[in-house]
Amino acid sequence: MNVNDCDRILVIKPSSLGDIVHTIPAVLAIHRTVPGVEISWVVNTEWAPLLEGLSFLTHVIPFPRKEFRGPSGILAANQWANRELKPLKPTLTIDFQGLLRSGWMTWKSGPECSVGFDKTREGARLFYDVKVPVENWKGTHAVDRYMALARACGITPSSQTEFELPKGEALDGLDLPEADPWILLHPFSRGDGKSFTVSEVIEFCRESAPYPVVLVGAGGPELPESLPENAWNLMGKTSLGQLISVIRKASWTVSVDSCLLYTSDAA
Repeated sequence: MNVNDCDRILVIKPSSLGDIVHTIPAVLAIHRTVPGVEISWVVNTEWAPLLEGLSFLTHVIPFPRKEFRGPSGILAANQWANRELKPLKPTLTIDFQGLLRSGWMTWKSGPECSVGFDKTREGARLFYDVKVPVENWKGTHAVDRYMALARACGITPSSQTEFELPKGEALDGLDLPEADPWILLHPFSRGDGKSFTVSEVIEFCRESAPYPVVLVGAGGPELPESLPENAWNLMGKTSLGQLISVIRKASWTVSVDSCLLYTSDAA
């Protein structure tokens, strides 16, 4: 189905942080191809701040995945889908996730047409009317894979990748440097070889003096209390919405994860 023939589009992309950010250009491209179409997006509750306030979305539908655990979770999830998805009556549902739960949500939304990748896990492709192949899957960046799915739905091709991102939340109660400029450092991420070591974090702060360095993120090894004087440790102290605002305030952003760089005004 072509997006030009749609009144209502449902996007299924519940998680996770990086994958959601990487999907935004494809959904924005759909909006720019058909500006009048209603676009709703299903996202895990904890990642909803990434989408709140985006002008091209009509609805952001939180998916409370943690509430659906255990034997009673299947019934609760079915009730949630009947309440939140079926009333949308989408013309087109696009599953950017490609897992069993996202394929199931695609089916439960009852669209006139459903689209997803030909390459999926857990049998998700069984729920799609249209299955889109992507050549060289592992060698293709996630942004380009998701854009290929949007192109299969008839978007107007563009040579430029564009993002619209949320403004974030108020920074009340957070201790930030008063003077500009300052550097934001996101030093830890999942995956082998992607994170700074503690000694590298300390060395980075020392070498960056006299500029303040604000440390953000979650997880990773515990940092010592005796950090260099120009270090401001906000690790694990911000909500996701506040993290977005902190990134936007930084003069420079240094991150081990590309999705955080996309939210920066000065990457």
